[in-house]
Amino acid sequence: MLGFLTRIIILLRRILIGLGCLLLIAFSSAFIVPLLIDWTYFRDNFEQKASLVIGKKVIIKGDISVRILPVPLVILNDIYIDQKSDDSFTSKIERFSMKAEFLPLLSGKIRIFDMHIEKPSLDFILSKEGNVQESFRIDHMLGRIHNIVLGKVYIHRGQIKILDQKSQHTHLFSSLDCTLSAQIMDFDPKVSLDSVKGSVQIEGNGAFNHQKGSFKVVALFPASNNVLPLKVKLSPYPHSFVISLSGDLSWNHHQPVYAGSFSSYMDVSQLLKLDHSLGKAYITGKFQFSEGNMRISHYRFEAVPHPSIPKTTQQNPPTISDKESVSPATAVYEQ
Repeated sequence: MLGFLTRIIILLRRILIGLGCLLLIAFSSAFIVPLLIDWTYFRDNFEQKASLVIGKKVIIKGDISVRILPVPLVILNDIYIDQKSDDSFTSKIERFSMKAEFLPLLSGKIRIFDMHIEKPSLDFILSKEGNVQESFRIDHMLGRIHNIVLGKVYIHRGQIKILDQKSQHTHLFSSLDCTLSAQIMDFDPKVSLDSVKGSVQIEGNGAFNHQKGSFKVVALFPASNNVLPLKVKLSPYPHSFVISLSGDLSWNHHQPVYAGSFSSYMDVSQLLKLDHSLGKAYITGKFQFSEGNMRISHYRFEAVPHPSIPKTTQQNPPTISDKESVSPATAVYEQ
């Protein structure tokens, strides 16, 4: 599971780079067309550059709208990516729109304060080695943009299908409604995965392999000394259960290791499907994921009774930790 998570993080970096490149292409295409815009030229220019950068054929089948003043605005409809031999496409975005600040463009920056990506349907393949395409091609004009700030990116009803060749499993993220904010700094004409520098935050809800829930992920790029700070918060539905992980993702002999602290709380009565609430339970501790195992070196459990329970039974809420009433041991979970 950790190996899959690591490859997902690498894939996320690739998506961010691809998104940044598409922003560069969209704005450069908008500024080089004449005042009386030739939409055919704009479409052809965008498709040609996007296909070159991504390495997959990109076609815009829908309408295009571009506005420079008072606020730069680009709207693209029905974007198809990666044409197959039967003329169908692997991925599609139904509608893509973005608004940007004008002045930062003059100093080589793109600052997007509002972007909407509607019904994206994307397919990816993770190789057995977890390798992904690591480089993108950018022409001289696009290379002048060196800083991209995404204030708010709204993703509506998204779907991502991932074929993991290592496990021969297909994973599906569906019904994705989330917001993304990121700062991509120090863009270089020779763009690579290491070019993604800054913070990335994704928050929303959806379903993973048909299991619904909400999520929040915060990461800092690039990894410093081969260590990537990563925070994850998950809340699966319909359970009243929340778990938060905060730690560092590193690589030990090419094996991913994610270690840090965790906290979790739950409504025990809902988890056990009881009619009356028993209150909430809290668990905190230290964790480490490595080589397919989860290891908990320290934990503390505390149960807080519901206010409706008589106070005579609440004087000493039960607590348990590995230093008190259980023998010091390490919990290991084999996947």
